[in-house]
Amino acid sequence: MAKIQTGPSIWYGPDIEKRESEWLFTLTEEELGELKVAADILVDSSKDENVLNLDLLDHMEKFKLPIIRKKAKEFVEQLHNGLGFFVWRGLPVDDWSRKQLAAAFMLIGKCMGNLRQQNAVGHVLGRVNIDFPKRPVSK
Repeated sequence: MAKIQTGPSIWYGPDIEKRESEWLFTLTEEELGELKVAADILVDSSKDENVLNLDLLDHMEKFKLPIIRKKAKEFVEQLHNGLGFFVWRGLPVDDWSRKQLAAAFMLIGKCMGNLRQQNAVGHVLGRVNIDFPKRPVSK
């Protein structure tokens, strides 16, 4: 007989669905403002229209992201020692360019750790697809 697993990263779908406050987070206006300024710096440093300047990410001190860094550190703790996942939503996909959104994802990822290759081509961010059906946000 298999041993019953226990611990913070062991959960069941129907149970975890009722515990949204533990894993579902929405970016605040302050977090979005901080992220937008940093994303714009990254976008503006990129000469190619379709490519972000990843070299700048090696100098994270150039980005003022105190709130995002703090929250990202908390989420890394949750990934390693808590539920093992989280959802952070609220990027304004209708207002920011695809390049700004990609920059935001890269910056958040870099605040959480080192960027890693995502596919055989070597991309560290495969694709930012904003062409998806809108789902109502539950209150």
